[in-house]
Amino acid sequence: MEERSTLGGSSLIPHSLFLIHYSLFFLLLLRISNASTPTELDSFLDAWAEKAKGVRSLSLRFRQEKKLRILRRPKISEGELLYAGEQLWVRMRGRTGDVESELLLKDGELRILYPRLKRLEVLDVGEGKSGKGFGVGTSIPFFAGDPREAKRDYEVTLERRKESDFLTLTPRAENARVKRLELELVDFEVRRYRQLEKNGDEMHFEVLSVEINPEVPEGSFELKVPRGTRIVRPGRRKRN
Repeated sequence: MEERSTLGGSSLIPHSLFLIHYSLFFLLLLRISNASTPTELDSFLDAWAEKAKGVRSLSLRFRQEKKLRILRRPKISEGELLYAGEQLWVRMRGRTGDVESELLLKDGELRILYPRLKRLEVLDVGEGKSGKGFGVGTSIPFFAGDPREAKRDYEVTLERRKESDFLTLTPRAENARVKRLELELVDFEVRRYRQLEKNGDEMHFEVLSVEINPEVPEGSFELKVPRGTRIVRPGRRKRN
């Protein structure tokens, strides 16, 4: 069964946007004062882009903590991610180990499955598009050809630390929902990510383990949708 809803009509949309943001964030990994000078920042982004060229596939485990206004306490989850050939799969598990959600980005379409709710959200993202299609107020550099394109839509600052590097990205667009993104990198690999929303919501992300260029079994990029699952297309009007 398929239904179409507006963004304002689904209480799950805030959660969906968080899933979208962190998933797109991973693609940036692959395509790519202590306050730094523009030359230092450009050199850093050049080196990051050069290293990312050799990444054909990626497998990792991560921990996520979300602090939302609608929640009394932070929501902590662990996830696993697989990327290869412009395809992305993510599975999130709660404290008990039950699957909370599963995400698949493939063929210009983003699918988010909530097994317990028997709900599947489908968003058309298009081939090679940025985050503008998600209505987040500004394009997100996570679909950019390389990390240097982040400067197009964000004010980017770099802080070189003793054991890591710290990037801060502030959207240029005044209507952006995102207030600030913070990335901590070690040897051009993102280890921690923090996203702050203007409404006060936060997401913290930490990489637990990573494998570069693993063998990807056939059939890895598929969703097993339970019988009776409702299909919802956020942002589209219901058909008469």
